[in-house]
Amino acid sequence: DYSVTAWTVAPQHQKELVFCRRPTITDNEWTLILFEEPQPEPPALYHTKSDPEHQHNVISENKDEAKRLHTALIDFLRTHDAPDSAIVRLSAANVGLV
Repeated sequence: DYSVTAWTVAPQHQKELVFCRRPTITDNEWTLILFEEPQPEPPALYHTKSDPEHQHNVISENKDEAKRLHTALIDFLRTHDAPDSAIVRLSAANVGLV
């Protein structure tokens, strides 16, 4: 149902810390991209069906879609035993979805 990608998903430097730069989740209609330190930016949502090159961030008009995808991402992380610190780091409050 979803595809989850990130620049890096393997632990680096510390056993319990997972770096996940620009985690992205898509259902092939919508794509949500999250940003974190060291390049914090507001999250971006693209309607992939009508904007396959992701040129127009439509998150302000489609917050429910962004929240739905974010919930699916957090569920994916929990299902795959991501450390609690990663889930907290990517929480809605920490990535600008509240």
